[in-house]
Amino acid sequence: PCVLRFLGTPAADAGAYRDACARDAAAASSSGEQATCPCCLGILQFDPDPAKVDASDEDGQAPRVDVDGGGGGGAKPSGSSSAREDADDDVPPRRSPRLASHYAAGMRSAGHEIVTFALEVTLPPSIPMRQAATRALLVEALRGISAENAFSSPPATTELRDAFRATLVPALEATAIDRVTNRVRHDPNAPFKFALLFEHERCRSEAGFATRKAEEHGNRDGRNRKRRAPPPQLQLATLP
Repeated sequence: PCVLRFLGTPAADAGAYRDACARDAAAASSSGEQATCPCCLGILQFDPDPAKVDASDEDGQAPRVDVDGGGGGGAKPSGSSSAREDADDDVPPRRSPRLASHYAAGMRSAGHEIVTFALEVTLPPSIPMRQAATRALLVEALRGISAENAFSSPPATTELRDAFRATLVPALEATAIDRVTNRVRHDPNAPFKFALLFEHERCRSEAGFATRKAEEHGNRDGRNRKRRAPPPQLQLATLP
């Protein structure tokens, strides 16, 4: 799927992304192993077929991630797991979904009756860093094989969030059935929000410098300093 992203295949061509995800899932199933894509960190590596389920999964949901050892096929989340769990006992367990039905089961797990839903996706800060690095390598590779004065930059990369939504949303609509209308549809403005938070253990080392630079720049920027007005008893004119 990430090959399509860097080739500039638009997210509107959802069928192409679903086919690519299905081929990857079939190859992983036949070989018994699947290497994690360094560009999307495995986010696009799931089977989009809503009919496929894993009977060994608890309640049809994805296997839980071992936050101490990073097991279950997922990456160990950054920060202290015990501190994060103690801060809020209602935080759902971390899971490693590999089927569209895993996401659908997660959306239905609270037992809500819904007609429409909005999908909210939060990606790790490492994603834009890795996307920029991959694109830079692609540009250098194309420049090396292109004749002089014949080089052209690759097309704009399709954002991971858009490709993921285009691939997952049809599967969620197909599996999340409402008892009254027998159909559930995606609506960005729906009151029911299905939020997905993806984490990666190396976010701090890969993207932390960007956050620090932004904070340092913001603290030095004179526009962030508060303008103090003179005491009102002095009756002095204030500068605009």
